[in-house]
Amino acid sequence: TQDRSLRYTSASKPMFGQDVAAIHGRTDRDLMLASSADALIALKNEVMTQRVSRNGEFRIEAADAALWYDFHLEPMRDVSGAVIGITGAAVDITERKQGEAHLRLLLRELTHRSKNLLAVIQAMARQTAKHSGDVQSFVERFGERVQALARAHDLLVAESWRSVSLGDLVRAQLSYYIDREPQLIAIDGPEVKLRPEAAQSLGLALHELATNAAKHGAMSKAGGRVAISWQEPNGEAGIKE
Repeated sequence: TQDRSLRYTSASKPMFGQDVAAIHGRTDRDLMLASSADALIALKNEVMTQRVSRNGEFRIEAADAALWYDFHLEPMRDVSGAVIGITGAAVDITERKQGEAHLRLLLRELTHRSKNLLAVIQAMARQTAKHSGDVQSFVERFGERVQALARAHDLLVAESWRSVSLGDLVRAQLSYYIDREPQLIAIDGPEVKLRPEAAQSLGLALHELATNAAKHGAMSKAGGRVAISWQEPNGEAGIKE
């Protein structure tokens, strides 16, 4: 509750980063920055002058923190019916607001990534069509490339789109050949983390190299073998061969 001068006369719980004792007898201007207090005070004055209840959400800058509150305010009357202040509830919705902001950020990031993914798929389609002699050949090759892209994305999703282990990426892209004849492929290298963009591009490159090796290279003939290794020269990750 607050009196007509908007000094707090009671508070059931801490607010604005202040305990109950610190709130009592003070005004909103005492408890928060002017930029936060002005709009809230205007709403409270409206409640008293118009004698109506009001609701509002406000971002409160106070005590080195930004907090969000959902206010429900009503005029407080004495026994004669005269308005002597306001009474209301202030619900801390900071966590909800932070969640909403995070969701908006994720949606913007999702939109960006979706556009990037569609551009990659479009480029893959053009490249595949350019080197395909017929529709059946295009469908097969394009489908394989989309699956290779999907395998890289599966790893990214599992890691919350932060990074991908190079070793995991190599094994994912060559899983078809490893499952059939594991002795055909030797994989060796330290733990290296790749950025999402690098994982996506390198995953497609590994798919193309593996396909060429299976059709025309080492894995296309008896006794053939593919060795994949990498190292970290000067502390920076790099592909050796």
